Amino acid sequence: MGEDTLPEFHRWKQWRRLAAKVPIAVLSRPGYDDDARAARAMGWLRRFVQPSATARDWTDWSAPAITFLRLPPDRTSATRLRALDPDWHRQFTDPVFKE
Repeated sequence: MGEDTLPEFHRWKQWRRLAAKVPIAVLSRPGYDDDARAARAMGWLRRFVQPSATARDWTDWSAPAITFLRLPPDRTSATRLRALDPDWHRQFTDPVFKE
């Protein structure tokens, strides 16, 4: 997820359950670093932060785990990508994410 999304993560439905199922990579977004680190969800996730230098080994991590990545920005528009495949989310029908 992007750093701009992390401050709202605590509002996601069953966010702790999701975080306990899969490691989270937070991608840098200009201007959001402070808000991301101070996010309400980080009160719970802080003890699960993994160093970005070990991100290559993320498949070895036990969830919950979260890492912050600094990558060159991708100028691709997420809105445009969603418009190209409006039903992209239908592939994610795992009952883990349902009530």
